[in-house]
Amino acid sequence: MDTSRPFPHPYCMIRTKLVGFDGLAKEIGIPARTLRSLWMKKKIPGVRLGHRTLVFDPERVRTALDKFEVRAVGQTQ
Repeated sequence: MDTSRPFPHPYCMIRTKLVGFDGLAKEIGIPARTLRSLWMKKKIPGVRLGHRTLVFDPERVRTALDKFEVRAVGQTQ
């Protein structure tokens, strides 16, 4: 038994659709290249499953991107 991690990774606990850069680009509507640079800048969350495999939860990515939303000046709520 592996004791290096006392509890499972959060992605293992929930049943959600995980997608790669191309699937995320189609789902969110942002080019895959832009998403790749956002991931490299650590602006969006993702899980590395191997040397070249990255997967994303689209809902968590949308939540992260909502933090960067700029509202118009003078707009209330």
